[in-house]
Amino acid sequence: MSKGIMMSDAKILDESQKGFPHRESNLAEQLGVSRGTLRDLRGTLLTEDHDWKTLKKRTCLSDAAVRKLDDHLNPLKNGAPAFVQDAQPPPLPAPASADAASASAATPGPIPEGLVEAKNGTEVFLVVYRANFRNHRLIEAHLPGADPLEQANIERVRVGSSANFIKGMVIPCRHLEADYWELARPCPRWRGRW
Repeated sequence: MSKGIMMSDAKILDESQKGFPHRESNLAEQLGVSRGTLRDLRGTLLTEDHDWKTLKKRTCLSDAAVRKLDDHLNPLKNGAPAFVQDAQPPPLPAPASADAASASAATPGPIPEGLVEAKNGTEVFLVVYRANFRNHRLIEAHLPGADPLEQANIERVRVGSSANFIKGMVIPCRHLEADYWELARPCPRWRGRW
């Protein structure tokens, strides 16, 4: 937090604004964030009438609110980072048995109800791996239990629109050719849900 934040707004205040010397519009510029971001942070981190008030059609913040926002936006305190990037994550605990590990990996999650058998054969359930392509009619998926990091396990699936597909979603598909599939039911109506 710099002294420039406190001093610049202090000159324009009258008696009714004494406890709230900082205008939100000026503070957003000085902290280097957009006004919308600061408004969202105000809604989550600060309380009305204690940390901020609307005075004369302007949102004004207290000194304590500026300190809270500064702490949230600048995690470096006293030269020590709040987290260490080079630290390795702790190793995962080993499964109780190999059978339990393979059974949990093979379980794809809940399968949507009300599926109809495909016209040209049987349906296969795939797990969505990636759905954010420039071509909105294509997503990538893999068989349940297969490693999606190996390119050989990735399958391309033709869909109407990839807007509502999310990673990990289980989808019914029909095989067309090689690694090319098509969705065997209409696209989901909501993001991540049928």
